[in-house]
Amino acid sequence: MGRPATQPGSHSPIEAYPYKHDEMGRLVRVENRRQATLWRARCVFRALDGRRLDVQRQGKTRADAEAALKAALNDLRHTSIGAPLRPSMGFIDAGTYWLSQIDRPGSGRVGSTVETYRGMFKRYLDAEGSPLRGLTLEQANDVQRLIMFLQALADEYGSGTAKTCRSVVSGILAMCVQRNVLPFNAARSVPVPKSINPRESKRDHTRAMTPEEQEHLLTVADELAQAKGLDPRTARKWLVVADILAFLKGTGARISEARTLRWERVDLTPDGHPTADASRVYFPKGKTLHSERSVNLPEWLAVRLRRRAAEYGTEGYVFRSPTFLDDPECFIDRSNLQGWVRIVLDKAGLDWAISHTERRTVVTTLLVNGLAPQRVADQVGHANPAMTLNAYAGRDSKGDKADMAGLL
Repeated sequence: MGRPATQPGSHSPIEAYPYKHDEMGRLVRVENRRQATLWRARCVFRALDGRRLDVQRQGKTRADAEAALKAALNDLRHTSIGAPLRPSMGFIDAGTYWLSQIDRPGSGRVGSTVETYRGMFKRYLDAEGSPLRGLTLEQANDVQRLIMFLQALADEYGSGTAKTCRSVVSGILAMCVQRNVLPFNAARSVPVPKSINPRESKRDHTRAMTPEEQEHLLTVADELAQAKGLDPRTARKWLVVADILAFLKGTGARISEARTLRWERVDLTPDGHPTADASRVYFPKGKTLHSERSVNLPEWLAVRLRRRAAEYGTEGYVFRSPTFLDDPECFIDRSNLQGWVRIVLDKAGLDWAISHTERRTVVTTLLVNGLAPQRVADQVGHANPAMTLNAYAGRDSKGDKADMAGLL
C-alpha cells in the first residue's frame, strides 16, 4: 500500500542520516553512526500552491539536525501563505512590524501610548548593545532571557522603564502567538521587575491638591506668562502651559487629550450670553471606550479659551506649539510639555505633584461634593467607576483628620 499523499502545508516524515568528512573533505554518508561528525535531516514539504520542496538541514547531532529542519518547516508554512511573520525572523523586525500595526486606525491604542511604546522600543530594545537586538523571535521568546534583560533595565534605569519595556515585548510576542507564529508568550511569565536600588522620589501618586493649592498653581503659571522682559516665544510658551493647566483643572482631562485637542471639538457660547447653551468640549475615542465623551466647561475656563481663540484663531490645535505658532497643525511635543509643567509645579511649591495630579484632584473634588462615581467616571472618561474610586480618589494618610476625630 502506497504512502498517503502529502497535503498542502504539510511534509513527509523526517529522515535523518549520519555523515562524516572523508580524506578529500567531502561529506559522505556512513553506516556506523558512531563515525558521524554531523547529521543531515530531510523531508519533502508541499507548499499551498502544490509545489514539492526538498528541505534539508544539518547539525552536529541528530537532534540538532531535526530541530533545524523543524524550524525551517515552520518558516515555510508561514512563508507559503504570505504571512509577514516567521519564527526565524529578527525580533527587532517583528517589533517594527508590531509598531506599524498598533499605529493603524482602529487598533484600539491611543496615540500617546503608541508614541511611548515607540520611544521605548528605539531607546532600549533596538539600541546598540541590546541583548535582544540580534535574536530571532524564537530565541527572544525565552523566560529566563527576558527576566535577565528586564531586570538589568530596572537596575539601571528604574522599575518604570522596565515595566513599560515588558509591555512592549509582551505586545510583540502576543501578536506572534495570535498569528500562530509562536506557541506561547514568554513575557507573560516574567514578573514585573523591581530595581535593586529603588530611586527616592518626592512624587506622590495618591494625593490630590487642595483648592488653595490649585488656585496657587494657576496664579504661578499666569505670573510666569505675564512676567516682564520675556521674549515673545518664551511668553507664548508659559501662556500655553498656564492655559493647559487651567484646562486640566476645569475638565479633569488627561494631559494627552489637552495636548491634541482641536478647535472643531470645542463649542464656546458667545461671551456675555449666559442664557445660551453651555460651552462644551468633545473628546474623541482614545485610551478607553469611554474616552469618547462630551464635557461642559465652567465659565471661567470658557473665558480663557475665548481669549485664546481671539489671539490665535480657531483652526487646528487649541494648544498649538509656541515654537511653530504659524502652523495650526503643529501640537506641542509631549516631553517638552511635561518638562514645562514640572517647572511650574516646582515653582508653586508642589514638588510632590505631577501633571496627572490635576486629574486626580478633579475626581476627588467631585466625589467629595457628593456626585455619584458613575457620573464622575463619565466626566473623566473612565470605563469602570471602580477605577474612579480605587485609583483616582485622592488619598492622604498622613494629613490632618481633625474633622473625622470630631465625629468619633
